[in-house]
Amino acid sequence: MQKVADGAAEVELAVQDHHRGGGGTEAVNGGIVAYLFDAAMGLAARSTWDAGVRGQVTVTMTVQYLAMLEAEHRVRAVGRVVRRGGTTVFTEAEALDERDAVAARATGIYRLFR
Repeated sequence: MQKVADGAAEVELAVQDHHRGGGGTEAVNGGIVAYLFDAAMGLAARSTWDAGVRGQVTVTMTVQYLAMLEAEHRVRAVGRVVRRGGTTVFTEAEALDERDAVAARATGIYRLFR
């Protein structure tokens, strides 16, 4: 599932065994969490494009892992645009478990191509 509108995006992952890692735990692997962040923040940035934008790339992404992202079935990342200029978009996001507890936070910068 994904919801995207007006500088905000939410992506959801149906957790499967190959998404797990974390030293033998049932937690979602940190690389998967980073991927979710890039998707949520990138989609949030994309939702702000005007007619002159033809593409974007991730310039930086910083992830803070606060707790293991444990879930039986689904996890999600919620991203939003903090500020947008002509060619640069600043974003932030949170990764949430099935109880809506925040397990990680991220910030990202995206470059727009015209």
